[in-house]
Amino acid sequence: FFFLMIRRPPRSTQSRSSAASDVYKRQVPRYLEVVHNPVYVPNLRLFDGFMEAFSRTKWWVIPLVWVPTIIGFVIYGLQGNAPITAIERYLRPSSPQFSVLAVLLCLLVGLFFWTKLEYVKHRYLFHMDEKIPGSLGIFIHFILHGIHHFVPLDRDRLVFPPAAAIPFATLYHYFFSLFFPFTIKWLVTAGFLAGYILYDLIHYYLHHGVPTPDSYFGDLKTYHLKHHYKNPRRGFGVSNKLWDYVYGTVLE
Repeated sequence: FFFLMIRRPPRSTQSRSSAASDVYKRQVPRYLEVVHNPVYVPNLRLFDGFMEAFSRTKWWVIPLVWVPTIIGFVIYGLQGNAPITAIERYLRPSSPQFSVLAVLLCLLVGLFFWTKLEYVKHRYLFHMDEKIPGSLGIFIHFILHGIHHFVPLDRDRLVFPPAAAIPFATLYHYFFSLFFPFTIKWLVTAGFLAGYILYDLIHYYLHHGVPTPDSYFGDLKTYHLKHHYKNPRRGFGVSNKLWDYVYGTVLE
């Protein structure tokens, strides 16, 4: 269905760029109409050959890859050989002023950064919708998020593949390096990745778990399914509603 939308502009007296623009303007609304009308296809095939396997990820791969990574980041940050700054004396076990609470605070800072990214990337990247740039943009959007809205019950296309997440994690680690000293940047990165793990696992659970209706996750499940089946232009928080309240995009 999907690739039928990406057609070459018809031959006419129009310039190529003008014809392409006209076709593109028709493609995007049609594409959005398709992906925002979910269907029950538990195992949608995208590619032929080995690429199909790389496009699928089991939910348990996420903690299997990232939990040891987080533990390693915490240990490396706490035991690093870099010079200790004034604030880091609370974060090094070798210091008499070491505080477990300070370590937890750094992890929570990273977790907080994740909650903001979760909202921003879902709202402005995954749901750029009419702002999708051209046919290639439609293809990339479909791979990133459109397929999830089209077949939300496909279990293997719900969590983000680690191979694709590693470059983003590296980028954010270097971003944190611009603002934090050695130990803090490793702990903040660890907290950030912990937020990502929670997000991916909660997202999977909201689609395939059966939480108690009046529980936190029961409320989140109802909220998230409304985003899929009622109004994809609101309700961008997945693991929490914090930033939906802040930016006025709460789904009633």
